[in-house]
Amino acid sequence: MIEKVKNFLLKEEKSLIQIGDFVLTQNDLDTKYRDKIAQYYGEYTEDTIQNALWTLYDIQRLHKNGGYIYRVIWLKNEEDFDINRLGHHWVANKSDAENIAELFTWRDEPEGKPYYIRAYTPPMNVTVANDYFNNLDENEVLVVDDKKLTEVTIQSQPF
Repeated sequence: MIEKVKNFLLKEEKSLIQIGDFVLTQNDLDTKYRDKIAQYYGEYTEDTIQNALWTLYDIQRLHKNGGYIYRVIWLKNEEDFDINRLGHHWVANKSDAENIAELFTWRDEPEGKPYYIRAYTPPMNVTVANDYFNNLDENEVLVVDDKKLTEVTIQSQPF
């Protein structure tokens, strides 16, 4: 009986964020993601929880309304860009694209130079990456169908 009540209460727990099938509750934060947040930010506090959730709020907004998203790729020259292969890993903010360019250039030393892509995604075309809480430094937005992206722009300087 106690287990049934416990399961009922967990099911009825208010979601903090809902993006399509992804639902995040306070219990999820405290049990599944607490260690990941503490590891990345050095502690698990209200402030670090909010920092971990900022991108989820962006994803929630993009899922509901659509909007511009950003990506960085490395090319030897702009002519190597293939608009038919936009990819699924994006960010919601221009500054995150700049940070990723800096992080990956320093960490991975990719060939070529960074090019910044901006595209418009329609509503219901983004979701939460399975490894979101494993890569809090990336602020990743996962695009469901990159063929639905429009208004694609590429440039060698940040937007």
